[in-house]
Formats: sequence, structure tokens, C-alpha cells
Amino acid sequence: MRVRAPRGFWQLLEDKGHEAARCRDPRLPAVGSELKRTYQGRLIVVRVAEGGFIYKDQTYGSLSAIAYQVTGTRWNGFLFFRLQEGQVHE
Repeated sequence: MRVRAPRGFWQLLEDKGHEAARCRDPRLPAVGSELKRTYQGRLIVVRVAEGGFIYKDQTYGSLSAIAYQVTGTRWNGFLFFRLQEGQVHE
């Protein structure tokens, strides 16, 4: 009975981990793009960054966190910013 996994197994896991980190959600526009949404008469502008999203000079890990900050209510960030797969962004 084997107590340890073969070395190739750990290398395969590490490679897949790097691959997963490179994969971005296809609903997100390119890094540097701006997402704009008017909410209760206010224009909300969020810049897409490599490791998250920038809103009012603060970095957030998710669009949902920004939507909560803006509205005070839990939202799906993709729904709040009206991002759908296949949508074209400026």
C-alpha cells in the first residue's frame, strides 16, 4: 500500500493550480476596463484590475463586495453590473 502519492501527481496538481489562476471568468472585461452603472441617480464606476476591482481608490476582491458597499444589500456582482457571458464591453 502506498503512503505517499507519486511525485508526478504533485507536479500535475501544481500545474493545474497555475492554469486555474490564469483562467478568468469570461463575463469579465479586460484588465483596465471600466464598468459603469447608475444606481439611485449616482454613477458607479469600477475599474477591472489584475487582482480584483477598484472602486473609489479602494481594491475589492469581488464585484459583489462593491455592490454591497454601494447598496447596503447583498447582490450578485455580475447581475448588479449587468455582466453576461458574450456581452461586449468598452
